[in-house]
Amino acid sequence: MRKCRQRQQESDPEAYRNRVRKQKIDYRLRTSFNVLSENQALQKNESLIKNRNKTLERVRRFRHNQSDQQKELLLAKDRNYKCFKREKQRIDDSNKQMKNETNVTSNSLHPIPNCHVINKTTYIFFE
Repeated sequence: MRKCRQRQQESDPEAYRNRVRKQKIDYRLRTSFNVLSENQALQKNESLIKNRNKTLERVRRFRHNQSDQQKELLLAKDRNYKCFKREKQRIDDSNKQMKNETNVTSNSLHPIPNCHVINKTTYIFFE
């Protein structure tokens, strides 16, 4: 079967890629609503953990094999990104705080002339 798939891939790589992608999507859709038994759930969790560890290891190896100049460039990008993210968060927080301060009705310049407070509920009467 392996040789057959290899021949299909060599003969028309684009069609093979599309077919495999479609098979994966169909499988994912078919199995997304299946209720797993305990063993299946454990197996799936183990598989996910294994994949995550492999990916982390691959990234670590990739970074280890990079030249010093590339490492410095990546570190600078990371620093800039984190700094930008922190600055954006700070601005968002200050905007929220400003909104909270300006939305308080007690700070309004023109109080409503014809209103009555009954049981902590404000009623406005229009004439």
